Amino acid sequence: MPILSIIIDKITIFTPIIIDTMDKTLIKRLIVEYQRLPQEINFIKRDIALSNNLNYVLVGLRRSGKSYLLYQKINDLIADGHSRDEILLLNFEDERLLGIQLNDLDMILECYAEMYPHKPIVFLDELQVVAGWEIGRASCRERVWVSVGAG
Repeated sequence: MPILSIIIDKITIFTPIIIDTMDKTLIKRLIVEYQRLPQEINFIKRDIALSNNLNYVLVGLRRSGKSYLLYQKINDLIADGHSRDEILLLNFEDERLLGIQLNDLDMILECYAEMYPHKPIVFLDELQVVAGWEIGRASCRERVWVSVGAG
């Protein structure tokens, strides 16, 4: 038997499960899980001032600190008196969100609205995973912070 055939026989092919439509129960569970995350992370506080009244898209190389800047902002908001329930943070590189589509982004806001009576402060980490994200909600009325990997 040729060596190539032996090597091929030993390879396990991983096929990810693509979710056709997001499950609302999963999304709600992730919202609660991610609301706790920023306060559990150790990070070095950076001297970067960001306005609370603007939307931001943070673009940078992998592992350059975009996610930690989001965590810092969330912790600052909580320190300023906002509740953890006001935060809507999701990381789209989470394998449980594999296969999420652009039209699922509105459903995430719907799930949040079913859980809480107030508008969220939205933090979307690694949003570049969602195809077409940049043409998404043109008239977003929430405060939005987005992290996009560029490399």
